[in-house]
Amino acid sequence: MTAGTPPDWPAIEQDYRKGKLTIARICKKHGISRSALAKAKNRYGWPGRYTRPLVQRDQLIERLFGVLEKQIKSMEIRDMNAANPDKEVALLGTLSRTLEKLVELDVKQGATSPKPKRPRSEMMALREKISARISQLEKT
Repeated sequence: MTAGTPPDWPAIEQDYRKGKLTIARICKKHGISRSALAKAKNRYGWPGRYTRPLVQRDQLIERLFGVLEKQIKSMEIRDMNAANPDKEVALLGTLSRTLEKLVELDVKQGATSPKPKRPRSEMMALREKISARISQLEKT
């Protein structure tokens, strides 16, 4: 681009959307500043280049359930007298509260999946395991 000629926004947009060039390279290639590119992005509604896909709530619940199971198994294997049990209890409490809140939100918004991946009985069994383990740790 020479001085006085307007930028070729369609070509810039094409380079921007392809994502092969860095922002700095696009600006240098087309002779524009970063702020001009940012303003054009907002003006023309170009999407962000580094957006991550949203995690679905049911996937998040499933992953958190798995983390809780792993944590409980890990605690069952290790000797809790040697480690700091207060941290373990706090972690389990936080994880279980978070899981409970996510499940509540899912129920309130009428989960879209017709069949939950984890049956309610498994969730209750996990809750009982957690409370039993916490009780055991409090006694030590």
